[in-house]
Amino acid sequence: MGRISRTHGTDGAVLIVAYGETLGERQADERLFVCLPSMRIPKALTIEDIRPHGRQWRVRFREVGHMQAARALVGLEVGVPEEELPELEEGEYYHYQLVGLRVETVSGHFLGILKEILESPAHDIYVVEDERGGELLLPAVEEIVRAVRPEENRVVVQPPAGLTDDL
Repeated sequence: MGRISRTHGTDGAVLIVAYGETLGERQADERLFVCLPSMRIPKALTIEDIRPHGRQWRVRFREVGHMQAARALVGLEVGVPEEELPELEEGEYYHYQLVGLRVETVSGHFLGILKEILESPAHDIYVVEDERGGELLLPAVEEIVRAVRPEENRVVVQPPAGLTDDL
């Protein structure tokens, strides 16, 4: 649902960069889960307060009472069990369903792995990491993203002319 970007204030609140709109639908007394590096099982945190803060969300968790505890959460992703996510329309996907998929052209040329999805006011941007560690930024618009096939572990794209000439 998002990534904890930093602490906010001294009471243990954090700011979360949301992936999509689902985080904004959460309310007090609902839970979010984080996976600490030392844990294999996600830890449940209860939302005490959630409100918009610019382009992020300010969240205070019942289990996090001071800034030092909040600092330990910075950089971690937050989410909920898949069964708690709202159902999407046909052709819509959550970020976690796309990140990690192979990205290839309509002619079958492998471009890389979808590493990250950036949100912008106009449209999402797919960050594709190639085999050499370079990044290719692709606007997630119909003219470029021709097919999304999670069941085949791939996204099929038609990049603009010249964008992939050096790959």
